Amino acid sequence: MRSPAPLLRYFTSRLSQQKTSTSSYRRRKIDFLSGLDYLKAHGYTTFEKEGIVIEGWPVQFLPATTALEREAYLNAQILDVDEIPVRVALPEHLVAIMLNVGRPKDTARIKMFLSQDAVELSALKDVLNRHGLTEKWSRLQEEFLK
Repeated sequence: MRSPAPLLRYFTSRLSQQKTSTSSYRRRKIDFLSGLDYLKAHGYTTFEKEGIVIEGWPVQFLPATTALEREAYLNAQILDVDEIPVRVALPEHLVAIMLNVGRPKDTARIKMFLSQDAVELSALKDVLNRHGLTEKWSRLQEEFLK
C-alpha cells in the first residue's frame, strides 16, 4: 500500500493557497477538478459511494460554501498523517452541517453520532445557536423521541 503523504501534501498546499472567504464556487470547482486529474494521474480512479478511493478509503473533498462550513474548517482538529497536517472537522460541526442539510441519511448519521457519545452537547448547542439551527434541532429531537 502506497503512502498517502504525497497526495495529502498536494491537497494541503492547494487548500492553504485558497482564500475560502473570498474565493468563488467556480474557482473551488476548477481547483477540485484539477485535484481529480492529479489523483487519476497517480492511479486513483475508483469512486465508491460518495468519495474517491485513496489507499482503500473513500475520501470526500467538500468545499466550504457556508459560514458554518467555513467555521468547521477553521476550527478543525489538525491531525498528523505521515507527517502531513490534515484538518478534520469536529463532531459538533459535522452534526450541525448534517442537520442543516437535512437528508434522511444525515439524520441517520446524527443519530449514530449521538448514540456513540461522539458529540459534546454544550459545544453543539453553541454551534447551532451561532448558525440559526436551534429550531431544526428542536424538531429533530422531537422526532427522536417518537
